Amino acid sequence: MSGDLPYSPSNATEGDTFFAAWCASCQWWDQEEGCPTHGAAMNFDAYDDEYPLEWCYVDNRPTCTGYQFTDNQEAPTPRCLNTPDMFEVLG
Repeated sequence: MSGDLPYSPSNATEGDTFFAAWCASCQWWDQEEGCPTHGAAMNFDAYDDEYPLEWCYVDNRPTCTGYQFTDNQEAPTPRCLNTPDMFEVLG
């Protein structure tokens, strides 16, 4: 499953937030080796052929479709789709 558009963080803060949400708790992440998907995303532009397809928008949200839970981790509770987004309401 992949999204239509590649996702690339626009700045370091957004990248850190994405990393904390996806990479830091993924079974593919290794403290010494990192992750091939993360490495490719850092080394290539979003529209390069080498850019990882796993980093994409799914339901208009940045996602890593290669994400795998660690053995002792429970799936996160998804955000309620009936609760409006603060920025959409205030925007």
